[in-house]
Formats: sequence, C-alpha cells, structure tokens
Amino acid sequence: MLSLRTKKILFKKKLDAPIFSSPIIKNGKIYIGTISGKLYCLDQKEGFRVIWEKDLEGRIVDNSPVFYKESLFIGTFAGNLYNISSLSGEIIKQVKVDGEIDTPIVLKDNMVYVKAKDFNAFDVNHRKIWSRKINFDDEIYYQDDEILLEKDNKILYVDFKNGRMKKYYTKDRIMKLRSVNDRIFMYNNKYINLIN
Repeated sequence: MLSLRTKKILFKKKLDAPIFSSPIIKNGKIYIGTISGKLYCLDQKEGFRVIWEKDLEGRIVDNSPVFYKESLFIGTFAGNLYNISSLSGEIIKQVKVDGEIDTPIVLKDNMVYVKAKDFNAFDVNHRKIWSRKINFDDEIYYQDDEILLEKDNKILYVDFKNGRMKKYYTKDRIMKLRSVNDRIFMYNNKYINLIN
C-alpha cells in the first residue's frame, strides 16, 4: 500500500500468484483474487495480515468481488459464480455458467449480472432470472434502469428486469464506453460523447 502523502510504501504482501484484478476495501479489510484462483481477505490495518484465503475453481482475472450484505460475489475463468462469506471465506453458494467470467460482475437491486458465453441475470439467491445470447466486447455498464453493452459499433440497451434489448448504431467506431459519476461516456475517433 502506497501513502499518497509521503509517496512511500507502507505495507507490502506477497501473495501466491500474480494479481490481474482490482481489490475492494470494506470495513478495514481488503479482498483480492489471484490468477491461481485464490481469494484473499487481508487486514488493512495490520500490515496486510491474511484473515482468510479460499481456493476457488478457475483463475480470477479482471474480476473484482462485489459486496452484498455480509457476503461477496465473484466470478472465475472456469465459469463459476461464487457467493462467499466476507467474514469467514466459506462458500455460501456456487453456480456454474456456460463460459469464462472474464469481466467484472454487476450487482444492482438484488440482482447479479454476469457476462460469460451468454449474458445472465441471477437474483441474490442464485436463481437464474434470464439469460441472453449476447457476446459483447467490453464491461457491463448501467444507467438508470438499463444496462449498456458495446458490440460491433452498436450500443445495446438491455432492460434490467427482463433482458429485452434495443440497439443504437453509431456512425463511428466505438473505442470505449466508460462510466464516470453515474454517466456513460462513449469514445470514438476524436470525439467524446455523453450518452443519455
């Protein structure tokens, strides 16, 4: 951990494998996964002391845990969606999806949205609500009651509740969609666009 004030490293902790996902911090604890499929809970105040670690099936890459009450949801490259106790690291539930989970999952209004081979919506009890055959290029973004996805120069608007889609075609190639302060920006060529 780097101090922004002094620019010095305060703590350093070696984990079992490289890290290709971002940590989340809650209540003084750091939760992070490695490409070996190990999920860690570290104590931020005690020099990154390991509170618990859990071996999961599949690499954890580009996928940070998300909180729901006292548990975490996280996906792996082996196509597993896990709900794990944030206190003990015990697996509460594991659901297999078709394909690699290679982008961050989204938790909104007690629903978990997961991109694998298909785009899936589960309730927090792991019951699949809908699944759509949508292969999209980037992360999951949302605004108001719609999910925004980018595929082949189209922005796909997906209704949170039922998974129905609308398409918006752009004239220029979409380079990236990004969410900033609950607004969606689209970058293409030399232009930046705010999506309403």
